[in-house]
Amino acid sequence: AAMSACQKAGHWERTLALLSYMKVRYQQPNLIAYAAAVKACASARELIHVRNLVSEMKRGELQPDLRIYTEAITAHSRERRWDL
Repeated sequence: AAMSACQKAGHWERTLALLSYMKVRYQQPNLIAYAAAVKACASARELIHVRNLVSEMKRGELQPDLRIYTEAITAHSRERRWDL
């Protein structure tokens, strides 16, 4: 809930900080947490973070789902960047 609130408020840095905190203190974040982080970074046009989050998921146990890929592709297309 905190990550979604940060994402909706446009605080992409806080969203990433919460994601990192989850990894250190608790357990592997779930798809909902990653989706909030990807959406926050995409909304802020932080494409490098979008790419890093998708790559991180692919290296771990979670695989990006349709909404995460859609958000990443949409963010890149808005910026006319096709190097996802």
